Amino acid sequence: MIIFTNKELIILQEENAKSIKDVKYGGIWIYIPIHKILNAYIDEEETGFLNLSINVSGSNVFKSRFESSQKEKVEGLIEQINKIARYNLL
Repeated sequence: MIIFTNKELIILQEENAKSIKDVKYGGIWIYIPIHKILNAYIDEEETGFLNLSINVSGSNVFKSRFESSQKEKVEGLIEQINKIARYNLL
């Protein structure tokens, strides 16, 4: 899940655990300040999944994977992110 606020982008991911007993807190939370985001884009896999990449200053790239059925929503998110990110390049 991704939450886009006026101050940050929050990415919530499930931990790669073999069982529920191995998961301590239920997921990974990544907070990215809006002023650090440079751009975002998606790549489509042949398997039907979408890879969302978010480039952040400092040469960091955060990636998230989505089902192709979410393409319209992911493209809308990318449009919003890139609209804000354009001001970070000035």
